[in-house]
Amino acid sequence: MGFSELVDLFPTLSELAGLEIPASVQGKSLLPILRDPEASVKQYAMSFHRGHSIRSKQWHYMKYQDGSRELYDVVKDPGEFDNLAIDDKSSALVSRLDEDLSGLLKEYELTVDNDRGRKKGKPNTR
Repeated sequence: MGFSELVDLFPTLSELAGLEIPASVQGKSLLPILRDPEASVKQYAMSFHRGHSIRSKQWHYMKYQDGSRELYDVVKDPGEFDNLAIDDKSSALVSRLDEDLSGLLKEYELTVDNDRGRKKGKPNTR
């Protein structure tokens, strides 16, 4: 199962049309998945609502603006009822996912406007 996001449509269509994908584009082309359904172009899908969230094949990790966190094993708990982030046994996993989330935010040059909860990225300079 490969993850995709709305931001992936532009680079995918650009590549299919033979156009250059600008460096400022945040998404990734899904052409490898179209050619091979077993392929993957990204480890996580991100979302934004009162903070940041990443979703992988097994985990859904959320970090909110107030610093609170949620972590769910979506394989064992698809309804997301058991918040593993509050369990000390999950602290290493929470730390790893937090590092992964921070890395993605840096990669996409995103921050959150804490007053409005909106994502902000680096302005397009092209």
